[in-house]
Amino acid sequence: MEHNNLARLQRNIVSCHLNLEQYQKAEEAVRDCIKYDPKNPYTHYLNFRVALCNNHPNQAIGAIKQLSDSRFENEADCSFEPLEDAVTGLISLAAQQAVEHTNQEIAIEALEKLTEHSRDEKQLITTYRCLIRLRCTAKKEEGMEGADAQKVFTYLKSACNLLTDIILPDAESPTLKKEETCNWFMKIAWNMALENSENCELSHKFFSLCAEFCSLQEQDAASLGRQKTCLVMAAAALLQTARDTLDLQEKAVLLEQVLQLVKACREVYSQLSVTESSSNSDRAMVLLNLSEFEALGKLGRTTEMELFAKQVTSNPTIDLKTIETLAALAMEPPCQYKALSERFLTVALIRHKETIPMNITRCSKILHSLIQLSLGDGNCNDTEKMEEAWHHFSDALSLIHNSTEQLDYPEIEILWLMTKSWNTGIYAYGTGKPQIAMKWSSLSMKFLSQLRDFKQSYEPKMQAMFEEVSTKLSDEDTIVIKKEP
Repeated sequence: MEHNNLARLQRNIVSCHLNLEQYQKAEEAVRDCIKYDPKNPYTHYLNFRVALCNNHPNQAIGAIKQLSDSRFENEADCSFEPLEDAVTGLISLAAQQAVEHTNQEIAIEALEKLTEHSRDEKQLITTYRCLIRLRCTAKKEEGMEGADAQKVFTYLKSACNLLTDIILPDAESPTLKKEETCNWFMKIAWNMALENSENCELSHKFFSLCAEFCSLQEQDAASLGRQKTCLVMAAAALLQTARDTLDLQEKAVLLEQVLQLVKACREVYSQLSVTESSSNSDRAMVLLNLSEFEALGKLGRTTEMELFAKQVTSNPTIDLKTIETLAALAMEPPCQYKALSERFLTVALIRHKETIPMNITRCSKILHSLIQLSLGDGNCNDTEKMEEAWHHFSDALSLIHNSTEQLDYPEIEILWLMTKSWNTGIYAYGTGKPQIAMKWSSLSMKFLSQLRDFKQSYEPKMQAMFEEVSTKLSDEDTIVIKKEP
């Protein structure tokens, strides 16, 4: 009882010294407070104020922690009833004073402790906003590190969980509504996602959180559009994380999460009215299609990939660039789906030919890829594949013949076609197929005749070699005829 009275007296003395700005005397007096009543929250609050005024940050942070812990130390003591409210109020005051002294580190510590104690939803939302502002401001000049960004994510996630279940009634400030509050946090999450774009894991988290805040707002076209974009960006960031992950099991988990984000995004698309912004040709839908196909491919889901390819190739609104990219994705390791790649490339070639004016350069690249898929390195014995390749070579020759000065077939591609067909013929000759060899060598000479700048460099040697091969083939045919009975 005597100690309690002495402690109360010392606390009053500390307050007087603080009001008189006698900070050294206040520090001496607060030691007696702690000695007489070390569990009292007001004692720790005064200790905090003294430390703050004397510019002792470590002491101030320690006092805040002791103030926070005092609730547990005095739970059985009825003299501190209602203790929780008292502690919360004192921590709130401590945070306010730290902000007034422009000491961000101490203010952040106090506000974080306040989130552990406060049960007031409005106060919590305000606290999270203050914490985010302080963290972002503190690191604005030197750049935000991963740990700081993770802290901001924690604040945003806590605020999102809080806003999911509440509406913010505010008689004094009726403009403060749940939707406006969600919009503020959503913008922060979006900016944080962009600022941490090099850290794909963090970027994915912020974009996903941004989509959650959008889902808490009125579901009009604008909100759904933002939600769609956030989900697409989150899927793309998570897919990059999966690419960079070496552990196969973890990679599979991440790819499954990508597909879940894709599914959620498609559900948002279904809620949007059919407008230009939600068509299959917009950038968001393109990224969504590419992300889904790549995730399916790396997970080895061939049946779903076949269905996806059928939907894409039968949809005239899918742009050509997307189809060509899907063809390239189909050939990415570890799984290589040649049949799917050929299907995409074939559809892309047909549509290019129907486009006016035709992009002959793109057609040449597609034919290059189709031939490469059919023949591989040139040592091909598959008759069916060779017939496919012959069809593509003939197609290229037709395009070359029909090209104009404005739509010239790239000469480097003609040179490649000539070399590829010649090597195929030589391989056939070496494996005892003279007729096939002559067929492919003759085709190679047709490409030679279409060369422009490179023709003089290759024609003499190619002509001599062709005549030599033709002579050998003719001699072999003569020998075979003479040997016949």
